[in-house]
Amino acid sequence: HEVVVTQEPAGVVPGVLFVVQPKIAMTDLGGNVIEEDSDTIVTAQIFQQSSTALKGTGRSLSLINGKTSFSGLWVNLAADCMQLEFRAVGRITGYSKPFNVLPLSPVKLGILTGALPGEATPGMPLGMQPRVVVLDTFANKVFGGDIFVTATLLAGGVVVDCTFLPW
Repeated sequence: HEVVVTQEPAGVVPGVLFVVQPKIAMTDLGGNVIEEDSDTIVTAQIFQQSSTALKGTGRSLSLINGKTSFSGLWVNLAADCMQLEFRAVGRITGYSKPFNVLPLSPVKLGILTGALPGEATPGMPLGMQPRVVVLDTFANKVFGGDIFVTATLLAGGVVVDCTFLPW
């Protein structure tokens, strides 16, 4: 038996339901749908990425007449070559074709934790300059375009709305 993707996911962006939700079928080695299979449970997950990136209800569904249609799936991670893995209990696993998930528009800045400035001497440049990244709603790095960042030290050294990231 094989798990075959009959409709590939498409229109995938972080935080939004897939425009085209995947459909799968259980087939025999000749490619024929095993229509008498109405009890096998198939689970969708992200292949070789963060296991928590795939969201939504109905990530585990029972086959009906050898087929099932997923709905409500979405991801919170931007990545190149993302793939869905469909695993049937006790059966072979099937995979979607790879797809790219681009980050959303930039909404905030983050400071990389390995690049926090150390002690400062008044009137002198910081010994370690902070490294800033531009992030979308789900803390995915946003690349490309011209983005200019201005740093300002507030009175008392208080920084407002800053995200520290472990990259």
